[in-house]
Amino acid sequence: MLAAAIWCRVNYVQLLFPDFSLILIGYLVCRYTPLNRPLWSQVERLVYYLLFPVLLFHSIIKSPLNLGRRLPWCWPGWR
Repeated sequence: MLAAAIWCRVNYVQLLFPDFSLILIGYLVCRYTPLNRPLWSQVERLVYYLLFPVLLFHSIIKSPLNLGRRLPWCWPGWR
């Protein structure tokens, strides 16, 4: 039981570390580089309006759709 709890904790750390490290790197680059705010505003718009929707669409297209396993989860909402 304890080994399973430790394994789950390690998995969460491994899953969350890349996200938080990217946030920290982005903060440090924005804070300690001579790039001005209008440049970062344009980069944020590029990511929000173009790159993130493309990533989302690509992830949805590449994920397998197994209706045999997923269909029973849909039935309770249709009753």
